[in-house]
Amino acid sequence: MRVCIQKSTGILRGSCSSSLPETLITQAIQDYGIPEIDLEVREVTVAQYKALLDVLPKPQLMPLEQLSATDKGMARVAEDLIDLLLLKGTITETDLPEVVRQKLAERKQLRSWLASR
Repeated sequence: MRVCIQKSTGILRGSCSSSLPETLITQAIQDYGIPEIDLEVREVTVAQYKALLDVLPKPQLMPLEQLSATDKGMARVAEDLIDLLLLKGTITETDLPEVVRQKLAERKQLRSWLASR
C-alpha cells in the first residue's frame, strides 16, 4: 500500500493501493494545502498503515458543535442556579413562567426517581 506522509508532522495525508505517487501528492496538496516539498510517498505494510491511522489528529469540533456539546451541562447549571435563587428567596416560584416551573418539576421528579433506585 502507498501512503502520502507529511514530512514535518509524520501525519498520513493520503493512501491508495493503486495510485501513482504523483497522484497522492497532488491530492494532498489540493486537500490540505501542504507544499510538495513537505510530502513524501512511502510503501507500507498493513500494520504500518494502521499505526499511521492511530496517530491521525482527532477532528476538532466546530464552534456550533462545541456550543451544542455543552448544552446539557448548562441546563444543569441553570437548574441549580434557579434552585439556589429560590432557596435564598431572591426569586419565588411564581416569578418563573409556568412552562419553566413544569419542566423543573418534571426534572426534580425524574431525579428523585433515579436517586431512589
